[in-house]
Amino acid sequence: MIQAIENNMYRSPIYQHRLPRTDFLIIRTRNEFSIREVNAFYVAGQECPLYEVPGPNSKRANNFIRDFLQVFIYRLFWRSKDNPRRIKMDDIKKAFPAHSESSIRKRL
Repeated sequence: MIQAIENNMYRSPIYQHRLPRTDFLIIRTRNEFSIREVNAFYVAGQECPLYEVPGPNSKRANNFIRDFLQVFIYRLFWRSKDNPRRIKMDDIKKAFPAHSESSIRKRL
């Protein structure tokens, strides 16, 4: 049986290693050092990705950013207390400084 560390992003097998009785752990805080005995020593193996992370400026990354901007605008619009509802371009530009005003207006 292989033990593993797993979360939403990756899975990695772990293996226990033999530890000499002379080894110990030094813990440093801002004010002091502590010495502790080490009971077990595990090493993590190669990570196996479970979730694809798109590269910068890939089609998937650009689609995600576009959809994220659209949802942000939608939520900002429905949160508006004005009657009729409205949003300010400055609020959107503050949240997405890398986007030009024309690309934001295209999503409105």
